[in-house]
Amino acid sequence: MYIEPSLMPRASTTSMPATTTTTTTTPTKMDTLHAQEEEMNATLQEALTCTTCTLRLTKASMRRDLEAGVYDPSRDPPFLHLHAKAYSSEEDGDDHDSDYFDSDDSASASRSENQSDSGCYSEEDDDEDDDEEWDEGEGISPLSKPTRKQIPRYARLITPLQRLSYQSCVSDVHDQGRKQGLEPVKAVKNDEEDEDRRFAYYQVDYHIRLHDRARCSMLTLCRDIEDVRQLRGWEVEIRQLDAAEAGVVDYSDPTTTSTTTAAAATTTSAENELFTVHQTALWKRRWRLRQRRVNEARRKWAQIMAERKRQREQLLLERRKMFRAKVKLYTWKEGDKVMLRELDL
Repeated sequence: MYIEPSLMPRASTTSMPATTTTTTTTPTKMDTLHAQEEEMNATLQEALTCTTCTLRLTKASMRRDLEAGVYDPSRDPPFLHLHAKAYSSEEDGDDHDSDYFDSDDSASASRSENQSDSGCYSEEDDDEDDDEEWDEGEGISPLSKPTRKQIPRYARLITPLQRLSYQSCVSDVHDQGRKQGLEPVKAVKNDEEDEDRRFAYYQVDYHIRLHDRARCSMLTLCRDIEDVRQLRGWEVEIRQLDAAEAGVVDYSDPTTTSTTTAAAATTTSAENELFTVHQTALWKRRWRLRQRRVNEARRKWAQIMAERKRQREQLLLERRKMFRAKVKLYTWKEGDKVMLRELDL
């Protein structure tokens, strides 16, 4: 049998697309900071409009968090935040209740007296030390200087309506506590501040922090209650390791003493005891939202797989068009060459 192929493949009529260079821009520190503050502002709005959370807090927990440094009403944010390490205010006498959410009138009075903005009514950051801290990230050489990084705050994006809503929430919690016959009013520093008022701020700030952690914690990865149990079991094991580590003092580190390690362990346990209960309750109430997100993710994934299948089929068709050849099959019959068939390869 004789085979006579057409050696020259048919050229494709489709023109190759021109190569274009795409430049990818890496997000700057300011972009990352702005994204974090937008997330914080969304969390704040969610917490201020929430009507389903029921908190069971005590003044003992507030005093414990104040003593341990977990909660500081003069700090922005007042609780130790997930996005960045919190910092203490360096201003003397700036220990009033939740200064960063004060109303515009109190802000104007503060400006006239101290000529310096603080908290959420700060429009411009004049003092860089208040907004920045040393970046002690991993992988920094001992020979290089650490750079400064800015701390995300509620102050930059909070709206006047959110400030008003915050103060309204504090007033409602304060009035509700007085109606329930809580502990009598105790003066802390002056006639304007009392423990009941501070406790009202603490409850509202705690609620905001609860919604913030609901967006950022590992609990958001749990699909069902079995995942929650496994996560809690892992946290118990880590807590036991932290308790054991608290008794070990690294004398080579001048900032680590038996007092600081014990305080860190106390802070961790005190922070997680009641907070875990509230966080799990909020997670359970959001099961409809989680199911809706799962269904949406499955729908998007099905669309992606269908698009990938179409692209693979189109690519295979283009390759067949570019590398197509004709092959003719011949045979000899009675001394003559006779073509049997013609094939497209």
